[in-house]
Amino acid sequence: MQHKVCSKCGRDLPLSDFYALSCMADGHLNKCKECTKKDVRNYYARKSESEDFMNKQRKRGRDKYRRLGYVKNRSRTMPLTDIGSARNIHRDLKKLGIEVLGRECHHWNYNYPKSIFLLSRKAHKRLHKHLELNIETGIFSSESGEKINTVEQATRIFQKILEVEGITEDIELYEL
Repeated sequence: MQHKVCSKCGRDLPLSDFYALSCMADGHLNKCKECTKKDVRNYYARKSESEDFMNKQRKRGRDKYRRLGYVKNRSRTMPLTDIGSARNIHRDLKKLGIEVLGRECHHWNYNYPKSIFLLSRKAHKRLHKHLELNIETGIFSSESGEKINTVEQATRIFQKILEVEGITEDIELYEL
C-alpha cells in the first residue's frame, strides 16, 4: 500500500505525505501532513487567546531552557566590557514614546551601544545574513569587507542590503 486517503480532506496521497505513527495499522497517521499542520495552527491560535495557556507555555519554555542547560552554553553576543550600558534599550525607547513591538534594535557599531537602528525582525535577520562582526573590535563589515565606521556608511550599506533582499522599509536611527 503506497497511497492512503486523508480522513480530513479526502485526498488520495502517497504515504510520504502522512506522519509516521506506530500504533496505526499501516504505521501512519490518518490525516495528511498539511491537514495536521492546519489543525495544529488553528488549535494554537484558539488556545493562545487564553492568558492562562500562554503563561503555561512561557513557563514550559523557561523550564526546558534550564533543564537542557542552555544557560551554560549561551555565548556572549556583545563584545562589550560594559554590557550594562546596552541593557534596557527597548525600555529606553518606550520611555521616549517609540513603539518597539515587533521590532528589533540593531547596533551598527558595538562601541556606541546606545546608537541603534530600529528594524522589523525580518529586516534585522536579513541584515545579519550580509554582515560580519569582528568580536574584538565590535565593528561590523559588509560582505565586500568594507568596515562600517560611521552612521552614514551604516545607513547606506543597510539600505543597500535591504533593497537587495526585497525589503522596502525605512530604517530609523536612534541615539539614546
